Amino acid sequence: MYSRGRFFAVIGSEGLALKLAPADRAALLALPGAHPWSISGQYVVVPDALTDPAALRPWVERSAAYAQTLPLPARRKRRR
Repeated sequence: MYSRGRFFAVIGSEGLALKLAPADRAALLALPGAHPWSISGQYVVVPDALTDPAALRPWVERSAAYAQTLPLPARRKRRR
């Protein structure tokens, strides 16, 4: 998932993984069932306990907000 051109979340075989600021990352990892995403340690896989939209929404919002603090990825040159 992207927010204004910045990647902040992914849904894959492990579930929903969010990119978070260090303090938020530590807080989410403290919840039972949360773990670093196997492909990139920058992301945390959301535990099953947060499947309720009301409980999940603040984490997704934090992730999207954090992504806005990061630089835009470099543009790839087109092949001709």
